[in-house]
Amino acid sequence: MFNLSKTPKVISTSSEAKQRVKVIDASHSGGPELMIMDDIGENPFGGGIAAETVKGFLSANQGVEVVARFNSLGGDAFEGLVMHNAIAEHGNVTAIIDGIAFSAASIAAAGANRLVMQEASTFGIHRSWTGAAGNIHALAATIEWLDSVDEHQISIFTARTGRSRDEVVAWLEGTDDGTVFSAAEALAAGFADEVIPIKQRQATEQQAAATYACHRNSAKMRQRIIKRGR
Repeated sequence: MFNLSKTPKVISTSSEAKQRVKVIDASHSGGPELMIMDDIGENPFGGGIAAETVKGFLSANQGVEVVARFNSLGGDAFEGLVMHNAIAEHGNVTAIIDGIAFSAASIAAAGANRLVMQEASTFGIHRSWTGAAGNIHALAATIEWLDSVDEHQISIFTARTGRSRDEVVAWLEGTDDGTVFSAAEALAAGFADEVIPIKQRQATEQQAAATYACHRNSAKMRQRIIKRGR
């Protein structure tokens, strides 16, 4: 789906999962926005975002500043690696975490030259996992394969944060299944470069006056009730 104005307007759709990525032409705000808000990679239910689509879009927009917005619990690790490499290769991508970037989604987002998080958002990493069946040799091969994916993660996150291998491995291990960071924690750890604070509601003079009047009237009413009770 492509939105070519401030007012959403669908000009094309596709039922294929690899086309489910949404691109918004945000020329009014500086450049296109890539909405990565689904599983990373195609899933069995007809959803998900294929790395092929993300890579194709970024390749077609070399030299253009791109914003990639994330809200994904993850998915296929290798799809996340392809997205990470494509985002890093582009070199002018700002990743914004609007909700959560976990697992394969955090791998992809870490490829951005700048990673920004909403204050009310989450970033998380963990060791790769999969299902396996077979004899001892098949299971041993699966362990080796998982180790290779984790080595990719260690390389990516040590480069991103500047932290030691041991620190990153400890985060991948966590206490159960990795580590989840708040925006402030991700900033302190080196994953994020900036946190967008929650917008505080600013009361207008009229609102403040109305609130004062309401409290004053409530106080008068309480006084009347007390007097009547006497």
